[in-house]
Amino acid sequence: MFKNPFKKERKIIIGIHGLSNKPPRKLLAKWWRKSIMDGLYRHQHFRTFFRFRMVYWADVIYEKPEDPTIKDSKHPRYIDEPYVPMQSFQRPSKGSWGKKLFDKFETIIDGIFLSKNSFINLNYFADLVIRRKYKDLDIYYREDLLTDEVEHESLAREIIRQRLKSMLLKNKGNKIMLIAHSMGSIIAYDVLFALQDEIEIDTFVTIGSPLGLPMVISKFFDEHSIAYTSKTRRKTPDNIKHWYNFADIDDGIAANDDLSDEFLPNKHGVLPTDKNIYNDYKNWTTENAHKSYGYLRTPEMSKVVYEFLLKLPFWKKYKL
Repeated sequence: MFKNPFKKERKIIIGIHGLSNKPPRKLLAKWWRKSIMDGLYRHQHFRTFFRFRMVYWADVIYEKPEDPTIKDSKHPRYIDEPYVPMQSFQRPSKGSWGKKLFDKFETIIDGIFLSKNSFINLNYFADLVIRRKYKDLDIYYREDLLTDEVEHESLAREIIRQRLKSMLLKNKGNKIMLIAHSMGSIIAYDVLFALQDEIEIDTFVTIGSPLGLPMVISKFFDEHSIAYTSKTRRKTPDNIKHWYNFADIDDGIAANDDLSDEFLPNKHGVLPTDKNIYNDYKNWTTENAHKSYGYLRTPEMSKVVYEFLLKLPFWKKYKL
């Protein structure tokens, strides 16, 4: 089919958040947009307008969102990690203990968790770790039924995935940049894997992603009844044209930050392009190197966003 070269493409950036309870959807979307704009302005990419939509799923798991009016820091809905505008100060990264441990023993860890011949009940152990450490992820993988928006009983993961599916299909025909943070990258990968023949993603960005963790890998293979060993690799979905994976060295959730080693290329030869970045949110009192706001305003993210929005000629493209 002939494509009109003079027709202006409609572009949209879609974000999907990660673990834990969140502020109300509109406020979270506002803070994500501000963080992206912080990065664009800071790095001289003066693009003031872009279409942005947030895929919000915290309400599937949490009854009420975090509340910006609550001032009691001990209240369960107190926002202890709000959006903070970008500052100039940075300090050197030493790397989290989780990442150091994972890097040192990655082969051994993969061999244990991704081996079907182990004498340990690894699925039980993986479930135990997830249940104790990550409430959201535990609910996502469990078989418990929840009531969805139209009063149907469904698995939590199906309700959450449907949020992203609906957003992507609603924007079918537009040029899409999908930014997935933390557990959102697991949800995004699951959805893109299922929609390989229905939707195209121009640019997929994973930030602080746990997609490389053995427990997450084994859960994917088990759900799809795929026989696997420590050498089995998942496929990059065919509907992804570019995939960038950004991880801070201090981010324990993204301990396995080399996703290019964990996936097979898709039919276009696409694999994740991995890059270690500096998440400046850890400069503040919480010292959280996993926070989405810090990831969204890094120079590496800003270059990818800028290139997506303006689609520079090949001789002017930025290199990561």
